[in-house]
Amino acid sequence: MAILNDHFQKFHQNISLDSSRTERIKSAYNALCDFVESDKPLSSALREIFLQGSYRNNTAVRPISGEFDVDVVLAIDATDHSSWWRSKRSPSDVVRWVASRLRTNPVYGTNNITVQQRTRCVRLVYAGDFHLDIVPAHCESATQDPIEVPG
Repeated sequence: MAILNDHFQKFHQNISLDSSRTERIKSAYNALCDFVESDKPLSSALREIFLQGSYRNNTAVRPISGEFDVDVVLAIDATDHSSWWRSKRSPSDVVRWVASRLRTNPVYGTNNITVQQRTRCVRLVYAGDFHLDIVPAHCESATQDPIEVPG
């Protein structure tokens, strides 16, 4: 049994994210949180920002090639927030608005970090190594209540 355990530990070590990648992810996530909390339009709508998916669940693995993603939920109150929410609730409008707010950060667009507007999320790409997929979710009150994500 010890041999099987040793093989599994070696396998796990080979597929796990190394400490360098983990630190870059933490840094990117913390920088995103800092920006969202300091950007007046975003912070006034913010209910909560949190990690979701494999990275959050400690099941992310190092890709054989290419980049991997880290999922982030941006829970905001999007009911009637300033001029960006005039029509019926439209997920594409909210995604577009979040992307436009992120593009105001001078760090994004430099240092090999790009902002990409996707159908259901905004992607921050970090130099081909990984990307943050930021999913705006509508939440009128506390995030313990149901949240709506773009569909």
